[in-house]
Amino acid sequence: MLFSRKAILSLGLVGLFSLCLNSLAFADTILVFGQKNPSSSPVSSTLIHGNKQTVISGTNVAVTITQLAGPLPPANATEYLNFSFTSVLGTGIVAGGQALEELTGTFSITSGMNDTGTNYLSSNGTIDVEASGPVGSSNLGINLNTDVANLFTSSVIGGLYPAHSVSLSLATVKPVVGLNSHGTLNAFTASVAGNFGASPTGNQHIPEPSSFALLGLGLVGLAARALRRRAIAV
Repeated sequence: MLFSRKAILSLGLVGLFSLCLNSLAFADTILVFGQKNPSSSPVSSTLIHGNKQTVISGTNVAVTITQLAGPLPPANATEYLNFSFTSVLGTGIVAGGQALEELTGTFSITSGMNDTGTNYLSSNGTIDVEASGPVGSSNLGINLNTDVANLFTSSVIGGLYPAHSVSLSLATVKPVVGLNSHGTLNAFTASVAGNFGASPTGNQHIPEPSSFALLGLGLVGLAARALRRRAIAV
């Protein structure tokens, strides 16, 4: 069966898109946690710089790790989440009924308070995330999906390459999700749970041969198109 140049090019683009998806889709879940007592140490956000920026943070939030790509903490142990994300000035918008804002900051989950003890998982420097949630709801997500390497550090999880995902779920947001007149998220309190994903070193997922085949067909199609245009020009 013969394929036209256009069909070959289309298949190749599908293969290239598939390769891009593979790099993001194969993040393994490396840590899952839930807050022990939301009422005792709520997550909160505060407004700074004349109410033009929001800082979402939690200090020594008592959590329980329920899944870990390494030895789980002792039963009935308490782990501690510390994080602080500051909104990027001028990035808050409402689109499709969703309040969206970019933030930057750090997080850590350790066995002791104030970033002490065993480092179960921490950001390696500052990371960029996005906060989003339906306007008027009591739920807000803080998420990151990226192929950036060396984004996480851990003393119990094997080498991490690359870090792929961060997902913090804020519930019982009070008052409800919304932006103020300066276009930044309103101040609130909330509870938190989280899920982190990455690909352990040495366990990088290789795209299927079919994806490489499709990409090859696409490259052939691109070359054929270029030669045809050159011939027409001559």
